[in-house]
Amino acid sequence: MGWLHFVSDFVGRRTKKNKFFNQIDSVIDWQPIEKEINKAYKKGSDIVGRKAYRGIMLFKMLLVGIWYGLSDERTEEMVCENLSASKFCGL
Repeated sequence: MGWLHFVSDFVGRRTKKNKFFNQIDSVIDWQPIEKEINKAYKKGSDIVGRKAYRGIMLFKMLLVGIWYGLSDERTEEMVCENLSASKFCGL
């Protein structure tokens, strides 16, 4: 568990350079939004049995794509490569 704490601290220090996502998280209460999303989003699994992504994560990825003017593919790349975006989306 010690290495997870180290990684979490490292990510926290790195993301301070990009405060945008932290500011959004401090302004928006995601719980009511997630509750509404869960009413419409039915999680399941794909044909191979992998679990579906959480609806709130997909919604946050959609927001990232809109805010930065990205295609779905570029949004996925950004969220995978950018620590701030990844943390914001809950990865």
